[in-house]
Amino acid sequence: MKIIINGLQLNNENSGIGKMLLEIVNKLSKTHDITVIVPKGIELDNINTIEIPYKNSQKIRRSVYQSFLLGKKYCENAILITTDSKIPLIIPKTTVVLPIITDLALFKMPESYAFFQRILWKMQYKVLLKHCKKYIAISNSTKKDMIDILKINDSDIKVIYCAANDDIQNIEGACDDLPKKYMFFIGNMNPRKNILKIYEAYKKAKLALNLPHKLVIAGPIGWRYKKILRKLKNDSEVILKGYVTEEEKVALYKNADIFLFPTLYEGFGIPILEAQALGIPVITSNNSSMPEVAGDGAILVNPNDVEEITSAIEKLVDDEKLRQELMKKGYENVKRFSWEKVAIEIGEIIKEEQ
Repeated sequence: MKIIINGLQLNNENSGIGKMLLEIVNKLSKTHDITVIVPKGIELDNINTIEIPYKNSQKIRRSVYQSFLLGKKYCENAILITTDSKIPLIIPKTTVVLPIITDLALFKMPESYAFFQRILWKMQYKVLLKHCKKYIAISNSTKKDMIDILKINDSDIKVIYCAANDDIQNIEGACDDLPKKYMFFIGNMNPRKNILKIYEAYKKAKLALNLPHKLVIAGPIGWRYKKILRKLKNDSEVILKGYVTEEEKVALYKNADIFLFPTLYEGFGIPILEAQALGIPVITSNNSSMPEVAGDGAILVNPNDVEEITSAIEKLVDDEKLRQELMKKGYENVKRFSWEKVAIEIGEIIKEEQ
């Protein structure tokens, strides 16, 4: 059977799922003959691709194409690897669908998404559950959500962790106009990322200890972001970097004093591993996948408790021994994860299904 990967979420400024897809495609292509279906204008070096007529930004047309044409045109006698609910509504009987479920925020935090998205994605999940026999979850936390919410059998779900870029420590970072002292957050700007509470905790710690630090926030604009931007854009202590390149991202991590990632919900949390790999003390949440991913190499906090986040910041600023301890544990923790391992484990499932 041919191997088709649904890459319609890829764009020229990938983060989150896009980054994950690129890593899987690049590693899996070394051992398997794969074809990636991509939006118009997206090119992948040395990878077989099929370009659909619509750009990533043409969301409605892209969704219609995925729902009604993609399956019939490209998925006969194929293993279709896709993410979450991104599945054709019309699927040939000869198609084996292998979904990589990143999170179930659609069900856990429905208020974070537009009405149209909720309707379409829930419809897609109904189709998915009828067609799939095997599933990949990117964390045990996501697996538990799949069992609890989607009622999928435990034995049908294989947990395959994500990773940081395997070469991230060898990338020479470069980023202009960095302040001398700062705390750092990176992520798609949307309500799930808890940016306003992160900002509030930063301001409290800064005032309490008279800190010179600025708050640097990087990542593309997501959805329902206007309230967040209104709060941040007029504060001279906050630097909004927007989307950053891999080189810029590495520099932002390496020069930060603290990495702040107490988000409301994650299916995995790759930035935690990126910060640990680059030797930055991490503050992250005590919920969903984040304790599982961070291991012992982070301070875990309740993301809804601003005072708790503030206290964690103050500890890391004051306690050099704690900082060094977290950095050491972070380095060790990152060794548990690799994209090479991800490709091998996905390859084993492909072999079973072919």
